[in-house]
Amino acid sequence: MGVGRAVNLTGMLNQIANTVGDNAEGMAILDAMKEQKMREQMQTMQKMTSTATAAAQQGDPRALRNRISQLETLAAGTPDIKQSAAIMEQANNLRAMLPQVEKLATGNSANAVMAIDKHLRQLNQAGPLSDRELLQKQVFERRRAELMNRPEVATAYRTAMDGMKSDALKLQKQELDVEKARLEQALKQQDTMAKRWAVANANNPDAMNQIPAALADQTEEIGRKINAIRAINEEAKGWAGGNEPSQMIKDLALNSDSPIVKEALRKIEKKDYLTTDDRDAQFEIIRKAAMDFAIQMGDAKK
Repeated sequence: MGVGRAVNLTGMLNQIANTVGDNAEGMAILDAMKEQKMREQMQTMQKMTSTATAAAQQGDPRALRNRISQLETLAAGTPDIKQSAAIMEQANNLRAMLPQVEKLATGNSANAVMAIDKHLRQLNQAGPLSDRELLQKQVFERRRAELMNRPEVATAYRTAMDGMKSDALKLQKQELDVEKARLEQALKQQDTMAKRWAVANANNPDAMNQIPAALADQTEEIGRKINAIRAINEEAKGWAGGNEPSQMIKDLALNSDSPIVKEALRKIEKKDYLTTDDRDAQFEIIRKAAMDFAIQMGDAKK
Protein backbone atom coordinates (compact mmCIF):
# COMPACT_ATOMS: atom_id res chain seq x y z
CA MET A 1 0.00 0.00 0.00
CA GLY A 2 3.04 2.32 -0.09
CA VAL A 3 3.87 5.03 -2.55
CA GLY A 4 5.59 2.66 -4.99
CA ARG A 5 2.50 0.50 -5.30
CA ALA A 6 0.31 3.54 -5.83
CA VAL A 7 2.43 4.49 -8.86
CA ASN A 8 2.20 0.94 -10.30
CA LEU A 9 -1.54 0.98 -9.91
CA THR A 10 -1.69 4.22 -11.83
CA GLY A 11 0.17 2.59 -14.71
CA MET A 12 -2.13 -0.38 -14.68
CA LEU A 13 -5.17 1.85 -14.68
CA ASN A 14 -3.89 3.77 -17.67
CA GLN A 15 -3.18 0.52 -19.52
CA ILE A 16 -6.66 -0.80 -18.83
CA ALA A 17 -8.22 2.50 -19.86
CA ASN A 18 -6.46 2.24 -23.26
CA THR A 19 -7.66 -1.30 -23.91
CA VAL A 20 -11.17 -1.48 -22.58
CA GLY A 21 -12.58 1.32 -24.73
CA ASP A 22 -16.34 1.37 -24.49
CA ASN A 23 -16.58 -2.09 -23.02
CA ALA A 24 -19.02 -1.75 -20.08
CA GLU A 25 -17.51 -4.65 -18.18
CA GLY A 26 -14.03 -3.21 -18.63
CA MET A 27 -15.17 0.18 -17.40
CA ALA A 28 -16.64 -1.42 -14.29
CA ILE A 29 -13.32 -3.13 -13.62
CA LEU A 30 -11.54 0.18 -14.15
CA ASP A 31 -13.85 1.98 -11.70
CA ALA A 32 -13.39 -0.75 -9.10
CA MET A 33 -9.61 -0.52 -9.42
CA LYS A 34 -9.75 3.26 -9.10
CA GLU A 35 -11.80 2.93 -5.93
CA GLN A 36 -9.39 0.34 -4.58
CA LYS A 37 -6.44 2.61 -5.34
CA MET A 38 -8.13 5.55 -3.63
CA ARG A 39 -8.90 3.46 -0.54
CA GLU A 40 -5.30 2.30 -0.36
CA GLN A 41 -4.03 5.86 -0.71
CA MET A 42 -6.35 7.08 2.06
CA GLN A 43 -5.20 4.25 4.32
CA THR A 44 -1.60 5.14 3.57
CA MET A 45 -2.29 8.78 4.32
CA GLN A 46 -3.92 7.89 7.65
CA LYS A 47 -0.95 5.74 8.67
CA MET A 48 1.52 8.43 7.67
CA THR A 49 -0.47 11.10 9.52
CA SER A 50 -0.65 8.91 12.62
CA THR A 51 3.10 8.27 12.71
CA ALA A 52 3.78 11.94 11.94
CA THR A 53 1.60 13.01 14.87
CA ALA A 54 3.45 10.59 17.15
CA ALA A 55 6.76 12.05 15.95
CA ALA A 56 5.49 15.56 16.71
CA GLN A 57 4.41 14.58 20.21
CA GLN A 58 7.84 13.05 20.87
CA GLY A 59 9.62 16.16 19.62
CA ASP A 60 11.20 14.49 16.59
CA PRO A 61 11.25 17.07 13.77
CA ARG A 62 13.35 14.86 11.46
CA ALA A 63 10.76 12.06 11.48
CA LEU A 64 8.00 14.64 11.05
CA ARG A 65 9.71 16.13 7.97
CA ASN A 66 10.13 12.66 6.47
CA ARG A 67 6.42 11.95 6.85
CA ILE A 68 5.50 15.32 5.36
CA SER A 69 7.72 14.57 2.35
CA GLN A 70 6.12 11.14 1.94
CA LEU A 71 2.63 12.64 2.07
CA GLU A 72 3.59 15.18 -0.60
CA THR A 73 4.88 12.37 -2.79
CA LEU A 74 1.67 10.43 -2.20
CA ALA A 75 -0.42 13.48 -3.15
CA ALA A 76 1.59 13.97 -6.34
CA GLY A 77 0.90 10.38 -7.38
CA THR A 78 -2.83 10.61 -6.72
CA PRO A 79 -4.87 11.18 -9.92
CA ASP A 80 -8.03 12.19 -8.07
CA ILE A 81 -7.85 15.95 -7.53
CA LYS A 82 -9.98 16.01 -4.38
CA GLN A 83 -8.09 13.18 -2.78
CA SER A 84 -4.76 14.76 -3.70
CA ALA A 85 -5.91 18.04 -2.13
CA ALA A 86 -6.97 16.22 1.04
CA ILE A 87 -3.56 14.59 1.36
CA MET A 88 -1.78 17.92 0.77
CA GLU A 89 -3.97 19.53 3.42
CA GLN A 90 -2.77 16.93 5.93
CA ALA A 91 0.84 17.57 4.88
CA ASN A 92 0.39 21.33 5.33
CA ASN A 93 -1.23 20.86 8.75
CA LEU A 94 1.74 18.79 9.85
CA ARG A 95 4.18 21.34 8.41
CA ALA A 96 2.53 24.04 10.56
CA MET A 97 3.46 21.98 13.60
CA LEU A 98 7.17 22.02 12.80
CA PRO A 99 8.15 25.20 14.74
CA GLN A 100 6.61 23.88 17.96
CA VAL A 101 8.10 20.44 17.42
CA GLU A 102 11.55 21.93 16.86
CA LYS A 103 11.11 23.95 20.06
CA LEU A 104 10.11 20.79 21.90
CA ALA A 105 13.12 18.96 20.49
CA THR A 106 15.43 21.76 21.65
CA GLY A 107 13.91 21.58 25.12
CA ASN A 108 14.35 17.81 25.18
CA SER A 109 18.00 18.22 24.22
CA ALA A 110 18.54 20.82 26.95
CA ASN A 111 16.96 18.43 29.45
CA ALA A 112 19.26 15.70 28.18
CA VAL A 113 22.28 17.92 28.90
CA MET A 114 21.03 18.51 32.45
CA ALA A 115 20.54 14.76 32.90
CA ILE A 116 24.11 14.19 31.67
CA ASP A 117 25.34 16.81 34.15
CA LYS A 118 23.66 14.85 36.94
CA HIS A 119 25.29 11.58 35.85
CA LEU A 120 28.69 13.26 35.60
CA ARG A 121 28.33 14.72 39.11
CA GLN A 122 27.47 11.31 40.46
CA LEU A 123 30.51 9.78 38.77
CA ASN A 124 32.81 12.53 40.01
CA GLN A 125 31.56 12.09 43.57
CA ALA A 126 31.97 8.32 43.50
CA GLY A 127 35.72 8.43 44.06
CA PRO A 128 38.12 6.33 41.97
CA LEU A 129 36.34 5.13 38.82
CA SER A 130 36.43 1.68 37.30
CA ASP A 131 37.29 1.21 33.62
CA ARG A 132 33.61 0.81 32.87
CA GLU A 133 32.75 4.04 34.71
CA LEU A 134 35.56 5.90 32.95
CA LEU A 135 34.12 4.76 29.62
CA GLN A 136 30.66 5.92 30.71
CA LYS A 137 32.09 9.30 31.65
CA GLN A 138 33.75 9.68 28.24
CA VAL A 139 30.50 8.78 26.47
CA PHE A 140 28.55 11.29 28.56
CA GLU A 141 31.10 14.04 27.97
CA ARG A 142 31.16 13.41 24.23
CA ARG A 143 27.37 13.42 23.97
CA ARG A 144 27.18 16.58 26.07
CA ALA A 145 29.65 18.35 23.78
CA GLU A 146 27.65 17.29 20.71
CA LEU A 147 24.43 18.70 22.15
CA MET A 148 25.99 21.93 23.40
CA ASN A 149 27.56 22.56 19.97
CA ARG A 150 24.04 23.32 18.76
CA PRO A 151 23.48 27.04 19.54
CA GLU A 152 19.75 26.66 20.15
CA VAL A 153 20.37 23.86 22.65
CA ALA A 154 23.09 25.80 24.44
CA THR A 155 20.77 28.80 24.74
CA ALA A 156 17.87 26.68 26.01
CA TYR A 157 20.19 24.96 28.49
CA ARG A 158 21.47 28.26 29.92
CA THR A 159 17.93 29.64 30.12
CA ALA A 160 16.73 26.53 31.95
CA MET A 161 19.69 26.65 34.36
CA ASP A 162 19.11 30.35 35.06
CA GLY A 163 15.46 29.59 35.70
CA MET A 164 16.35 26.78 38.10
CA LYS A 165 18.78 29.04 39.97
CA SER A 166 16.16 31.77 40.16
CA ASP A 167 13.57 29.30 41.45
CA ALA A 168 16.05 27.99 44.00
CA LEU A 169 16.80 31.51 45.21
CA LYS A 170 13.09 32.30 45.45
CA LEU A 171 12.50 29.11 47.42
CA GLN A 172 15.43 29.89 49.69
CA LYS A 173 14.09 33.42 50.27
CA GLN A 174 10.65 32.03 51.05
CA GLU A 175 12.15 29.61 53.55
CA LEU A 176 14.17 32.42 55.14
CA ASP A 177 11.09 34.65 55.29
CA VAL A 178 9.14 31.88 56.99
CA GLU A 179 11.93 31.30 59.49
CA LYS A 180 12.28 35.02 60.11
CA ALA A 181 8.54 35.34 60.72
CA ARG A 182 8.67 32.36 63.08
CA LEU A 183 11.54 33.89 65.05
CA GLU A 184 9.87 37.30 65.15
CA GLN A 185 6.67 35.71 66.40
CA ALA A 186 8.59 33.78 69.05
CA LEU A 187 10.40 36.94 70.14
CA LYS A 188 7.13 38.87 70.19
CA GLN A 189 5.52 36.24 72.36
CA GLN A 190 8.53 36.20 74.66
CA ASP A 191 8.55 40.01 74.80
CA THR A 192 4.84 40.01 75.64
CA MET A 193 5.49 37.54 78.45
CA ALA A 194 8.32 39.75 79.72
CA LYS A 195 6.07 42.82 79.72
CA ARG A 196 3.29 41.04 81.54
CA TRP A 197 5.67 39.64 84.10
CA ALA A 198 7.31 43.05 84.66
CA VAL A 199 3.95 44.79 85.15
CA ALA A 200 2.70 42.08 87.50
CA ASN A 201 5.89 42.07 89.61
CA ALA A 202 6.97 45.72 89.51
CA ASN A 203 6.01 46.23 93.17
CA ASN A 204 7.86 43.12 94.29
CA PRO A 205 11.23 44.27 95.71
CA ASP A 206 12.72 40.83 95.04
CA ALA A 207 11.33 40.59 91.47
CA MET A 208 14.71 40.40 89.73
CA ASN A 209 15.59 37.27 91.70
CA GLN A 210 12.36 35.54 90.78
CA ILE A 211 12.39 35.79 86.98
CA PRO A 212 11.15 32.49 85.47
CA ALA A 213 13.64 30.31 83.63
CA ALA A 214 11.65 30.75 80.41
CA LEU A 215 12.43 34.48 80.56
CA ALA A 216 16.03 34.18 81.74
CA ASP A 217 17.42 35.65 78.52
CA GLN A 218 15.09 38.64 79.01
CA THR A 219 16.48 39.52 82.43
CA GLU A 220 18.06 42.80 81.34
CA GLU A 221 14.96 43.88 79.44
CA ILE A 222 12.70 42.96 82.34
CA GLY A 223 14.93 45.00 84.65
CA ARG A 224 14.54 48.07 82.42
CA LYS A 225 10.78 47.65 82.28
CA ILE A 226 10.47 47.25 86.05
CA ASN A 227 12.64 50.33 86.62
CA ALA A 228 10.45 52.29 84.20
CA ILE A 229 7.27 51.24 85.97
CA ARG A 230 8.69 52.05 89.40
CA ALA A 231 10.03 55.44 88.26
CA ILE A 232 6.69 56.52 86.83
CA ASN A 233 4.70 55.25 89.79
CA GLU A 234 7.12 56.92 92.20
CA GLU A 235 6.71 60.27 90.47
CA ALA A 236 2.93 59.89 90.29
CA LYS A 237 2.78 59.77 94.09
CA GLY A 238 3.66 63.49 94.18
CA TRP A 239 0.92 64.50 91.76
CA ALA A 240 -1.71 64.31 94.50
CA GLY A 241 0.12 67.12 96.32
CA GLY A 242 -0.24 69.46 93.39
CA ASN A 243 2.87 68.57 91.38
CA GLU A 244 2.44 68.12 87.64
CA PRO A 245 3.91 65.29 85.56
CA SER A 246 7.57 65.88 84.74
CA GLN A 247 8.76 66.64 81.23
CA MET A 248 10.04 63.07 81.01
CA ILE A 249 6.53 61.72 81.62
CA LYS A 250 5.05 64.15 79.11
CA ASP A 251 7.66 63.21 76.49
CA LEU A 252 6.89 59.54 76.96
CA ALA A 253 3.15 60.19 76.65
CA LEU A 254 3.73 62.20 73.47
CA ASN A 255 4.55 58.95 71.68
CA SER A 256 0.92 57.90 71.93
CA ASP A 257 -1.30 58.36 68.88
CA SER A 258 -4.42 58.45 71.05
CA PRO A 259 -6.45 61.67 70.70
CA ILE A 260 -7.49 61.24 74.35
CA VAL A 261 -3.83 61.37 75.44
CA LYS A 262 -3.16 64.39 73.22
CA GLU A 263 -6.16 66.17 74.71
CA ALA A 264 -4.96 65.36 78.23
CA LEU A 265 -1.53 66.80 77.40
CA ARG A 266 -3.19 69.94 76.06
CA LYS A 267 -5.29 70.36 79.20
CA ILE A 268 -2.24 69.94 81.42
CA GLU A 269 -0.23 72.40 79.33
CA LYS A 270 -3.02 74.99 79.46
CA LYS A 271 -4.22 73.99 82.92
CA ASP A 272 -7.58 73.60 81.27
CA TYR A 273 -9.44 71.70 83.97
CA LEU A 274 -12.18 72.89 86.28
CA THR A 275 -11.87 70.53 89.22
CA THR A 276 -9.21 68.58 91.03
CA ASP A 277 -10.89 65.35 89.97
CA ASP A 278 -10.66 66.44 86.32
CA ARG A 279 -6.99 67.29 86.77
CA ASP A 280 -6.27 63.95 88.44
CA ALA A 281 -8.10 62.16 85.61
CA GLN A 282 -5.88 63.89 83.03
CA PHE A 283 -2.79 63.00 85.06
CA GLU A 284 -3.87 59.36 85.14
CA ILE A 285 -4.32 59.34 81.36
CA ILE A 286 -0.79 60.72 80.98
CA ARG A 287 0.61 58.24 83.49
CA LYS A 288 -0.88 55.24 81.66
CA ALA A 289 0.28 56.51 78.26
CA ALA A 290 3.80 57.10 79.59
CA MET A 291 3.76 53.69 81.28
CA ASP A 292 2.68 51.89 78.10
CA PHE A 293 5.49 53.45 76.08
CA ALA A 294 8.07 52.99 78.82
CA ILE A 295 7.19 49.30 79.17
CA GLN A 296 7.40 48.92 75.42
CA MET A 297 10.82 50.59 75.20
CA GLY A 298 12.19 50.17 78.72
CA ASP A 299 13.49 53.74 78.55
CA ALA A 300 12.14 55.46 81.65
CA LYS A 301 14.80 56.02 84.26
CA LYS A 302 14.39 56.70 87.92
